[in-house]
Amino acid sequence: MQKSSTDSLSGGWRMRVALAGALFIQPDILMLDEPTNHLDLEAVLWLEQYLLSYPHTILLVSHDRAFLNEVCNDIIRFADLKLTYYRGNYDIYEGMCMYECMNV
Repeated sequence: MQKSSTDSLSGGWRMRVALAGALFIQPDILMLDEPTNHLDLEAVLWLEQYLLSYPHTILLVSHDRAFLNEVCNDIIRFADLKLTYYRGNYDIYEGMCMYECMNV
């Protein structure tokens, strides 16, 4: 399998190869766009644990709410050409947004 080209791999294995390359070099800012796509549960859980101890900044885009709740401790929302910062995971962010909308 290691001798094959990545074109012959499934989506999950291609994602693992891409993540391995990005994680191996440990950039100061790790940018991940939907990193859980094509991964099985075991790989997602491993990635969560790895990112929790990642020593640098992570910029993450994901629709996986459970993943966001486990990995994120700060949320930045970009709306109306403004950045708004929230401390906590996705559930806390969502609660704060609902509170702000009710008090506008």
